[in-house]
Amino acid sequence: MLQPKSGYKTLTVTQLANVVFAVSGGVLSTKGARVFFTCQSLVAIREAASRVNARARKKSFLPAFKVAEVCRGTGLKEAVVKRELRRLEGIGILTFSRGGIEASRVPLVGSEVLLESLSGGRSSKRPVPIPRSMLRLLGRLENKSIVLTLLVYFCRGLTISRLGEIRGRGTLKASWISDVTGLALRSVRSARKELIDRKLISRDTGSNQKKLNRDGAYFQIDLDWSDKQVMEARNVQSSSNCFPTTAPHVPTNRISFASPYKDMKTPYGSKDQKAQYASRPITSGVFVKRVGGESPPSIFNITRSDLHRFDRMEALYTQACKVGWIRKGENSFLNWFAAAVRAKTQKRGDPVRIFVGIVRKNLFSHITHAEEERARRAIYKFRYGTHA
Repeated sequence: MLQPKSGYKTLTVTQLANVVFAVSGGVLSTKGARVFFTCQSLVAIREAASRVNARARKKSFLPAFKVAEVCRGTGLKEAVVKRELRRLEGIGILTFSRGGIEASRVPLVGSEVLLESLSGGRSSKRPVPIPRSMLRLLGRLENKSIVLTLLVYFCRGLTISRLGEIRGRGTLKASWISDVTGLALRSVRSARKELIDRKLISRDTGSNQKKLNRDGAYFQIDLDWSDKQVMEARNVQSSSNCFPTTAPHVPTNRISFASPYKDMKTPYGSKDQKAQYASRPITSGVFVKRVGGESPPSIFNITRSDLHRFDRMEALYTQACKVGWIRKGENSFLNWFAAAVRAKTQKRGDPVRIFVGIVRKNLFSHITHAEEERARRAIYKFRYGTHA
């Protein structure tokens, strides 16, 4: 029976999705996520002790949780830990007291789309068995992209069978993680490389490019992972490079190479090599399915052209309501387009950044009456085909 040597703590997909949604939306900081998972590791320790006492038929004692334990697990100061605990309780993710720690099993408002994606067609109440060593690691990680990427891997890879067997394998695309968490694709790839270097997940070496484009790379989570493995590997590598190296002996009989052409000629046949799709910019990454010749709009990747298209802005508004950027309503719909009008008319700065800043920070009071009137006329014209 496969089980982690360090033991494990089960959290539901809903509980993990709440953390991912709060951190990716900017409601919760990375320090708050560290405090959350450190608290879960403390609960796991108490649960393991109670099971041992039950087997030995010893008297069980009520658990007592202290803020100092959270400080030791996260490496944060007491004032910071208390502040993050208040924030977690205010959001509705976690309640901390001396007598117990309880993580909410109710999804946050606006996290329905994210929860459905992380569930992968299965129940959102499905238990995810996280090894205790990885819970302690999450309490120490300071990089936001690594935390979110690792949580997505947990949701899609860690499962527990009815017989108690734990498995940690699956397949994931970096572009899918980017769409779900709102992280940049480069950040996701960098985070995945860091997870592979830490030996948390394995590298995919047997998949062809067609499979990678369709489903992503295979991965295997090391259930017996510990920090000692990484430290030992780093010590061995550093010790092997501690001896000074001398310059290699230069051979006396050197092979002479032909001298280059005086006239820099183009190699034969290269003049017929033309770049494909010269009419459009070449983009790297995984292939994205396009509908109607263009990619669908995404709330996590707004472009300048989206601000000039009413149909795409309307689709983005629907997504923004689902992720909790803005409330659903006719007045919010008008503010959404008025913010786009103001962003397009600014002479300095990136229009996309200005637009997202107005919406995310609720700065609709900066919109002038003329900009709001222009947005109202555009909405009326799109709906009825005439000017208001």
